[in-house]
Amino acid sequence: MHLKSLQFWKKYQFCDEVIDDNLSTHSKQIEGNKKYLKLIIENILFLGKQCLLFRRNDQSISSVNKGNFLELLEIRAKDKGEQVFRLMNSQLDFYNSTQIQSDIVEIIKTEMLQDIVNEINVSSAFSIICDETTDNASKGQLSVCVRYPQKTSKAVLIKERFLGFVDIEDMTGSLLHKSIKIYLQQIGVDFNKISGQAYDSTTNLRIKFNKIAAEFKKEEPRALYTHCYAHFFELAVIRFCKEVKELCGALNTLTSLFNIIHMSGEMLANFQNICKVSQNKTCKKHASQSCWIVHDCTLLSVIDGLPEIIETLEFESSHSSNIRLADEMSDVLRLVSKFEFIFCLKFLYRVLSVTGILSRELQSETIDIFSLSSKVEAILECLSSERNDEYFKTIWDGTEEICKKITSNGFEVEKPSLKKRRKIQKTVDLGNSDNMFFPTSTEEQYKINIYYQGLDTVLRNLKLCFSDFDYCKMKQISELLFKWNEPLNEATAKHVQEFYKLDADIIAELRFYWQYAKLNFDIDYDSINFVSLGYLFIQHGLYNNIPCISKLLYIALSWPITSASAENLLSTLPRLKTYLFHTMGQEKLSGLALMAIEQELVNKLMEPERLNGIVEKFISQIKDT
Repeated sequence: MHLKSLQFWKKYQFCDEVIDDNLSTHSKQIEGNKKYLKLIIENILFLGKQCLLFRRNDQSISSVNKGNFLELLEIRAKDKGEQVFRLMNSQLDFYNSTQIQSDIVEIIKTEMLQDIVNEINVSSAFSIICDETTDNASKGQLSVCVRYPQKTSKAVLIKERFLGFVDIEDMTGSLLHKSIKIYLQQIGVDFNKISGQAYDSTTNLRIKFNKIAAEFKKEEPRALYTHCYAHFFELAVIRFCKEVKELCGALNTLTSLFNIIHMSGEMLANFQNICKVSQNKTCKKHASQSCWIVHDCTLLSVIDGLPEIIETLEFESSHSSNIRLADEMSDVLRLVSKFEFIFCLKFLYRVLSVTGILSRELQSETIDIFSLSSKVEAILECLSSERNDEYFKTIWDGTEEICKKITSNGFEVEKPSLKKRRKIQKTVDLGNSDNMFFPTSTEEQYKINIYYQGLDTVLRNLKLCFSDFDYCKMKQISELLFKWNEPLNEATAKHVQEFYKLDADIIAELRFYWQYAKLNFDIDYDSINFVSLGYLFIQHGLYNNIPCISKLLYIALSWPITSASAENLLSTLPRLKTYLFHTMGQEKLSGLALMAIEQELVNKLMEPERLNGIVEKFISQIKDT
């Protein structure tokens, strides 16, 4: 009976029929209800945008704090006048129900998604970005984001929008592809314009993501696949540390050292000046080897301060009242006092200080394929040029110098010794057995077994990461758009034209475009990127003159080079879980996530015309139930 009465009341509130003889009174009542409903919608939009908790356990009249939703509603109702305040008191239970709030959130979500989809379909190209996350019931799900260029009168803007969540529990790669595609089609995205796809996840889902990418490329070969290059690069670099056991051991020792440093405030204070660390900055606790890729400055501080670190460890281990801690410090002291550790540390710094430059830039949202390819080539050339005896000797001599400083302070250093004879490969040419030989001295063993092998491994891994088909295709388009000061490669241009099925002759457009760029583009050639090129196209009115080149530019602007933006968007997810304590439907979660993430669109819904539209849709939905 209660549910039937509630359903009747929902219809009655906004009923257009004349129930009594006083038409004006009834019309005023309807307008009052609409005004109050608009207030409710504004409250939901505000709390959603601020990512604030809606409810509290005690929402009774006698409660001191009824929660953000009711407290805000009461304050605003008083400001709106006596009539709205009376409505609030009389209809409080109705509008505070979870179902009514969910209905309003769903309408808001539909409005926001429609705004995003309209922008996507107007654009010439878009890419999808999916990132794995976990809900509060430990069920797997993907966040689905989209990246696309939006042309304005003055510039081309890059938009990255959140679209919602897709469940991935017990799904294969083909089913995941189907689920993502169905969701995008349901909200109205034009799939003919997809030009890229990127996925990010823990290791156990990467194989599935490769299958998803393959499924999308079956339907649309031009949907180029890019794993987040920031993570790709880190994996390539850290893999070389793991493949050379001496380097892996050095990183493990380094991690143990910093874990001991942060065991107590007193320990941190003792090491703070030596290692240049603090509680509020990097290296608070290194549980993963990959963190050292961007902390090369900390490596340098350890190298420079190693004699003082050894002295401090020896003093603390002998004076500590904590037996377990003293034993751990003694173990670390023994490891850091080895010639092998010091040599590996200096070698790691030499490699990571170079690769770290690109690793940090890859976290930027402005990175593009054009600048990426040239910088990767510079990294490769830099490391390749150091594969000789001269650079090895620099590290060897530097290690011996540090050892002398340590011994001059009265501490012993475990000297290097020639290990068990085993075949060592001098180059990465696996097919040439003539390169196999036995080191005859300790110095030669370090040079071949650690230094050369380490450089060969990191070079091989980096080349593998940046030589796949999709990356090469992106690089080709980048060269056509940017290298106007070099001779035109017509074979590459024709290949790109056929791949993207461009209507006009791209050669003619390129000849005109390159000559025009040489004469008219007043810009630093070394600092240009896709976004600045888009601005130049608008400034010079080139979009209509060279439609094929313009399409390639739009495609390049849509490529998801990194997933950093998607990860930043998902940083709001843990806070969203607080909306309804520990239970939340998938639809409402997506709606609240949209409001928390896409705040620019929330502001548009706050406009009077859009608010009225939401009110009318809610009323229409009530009448249809």
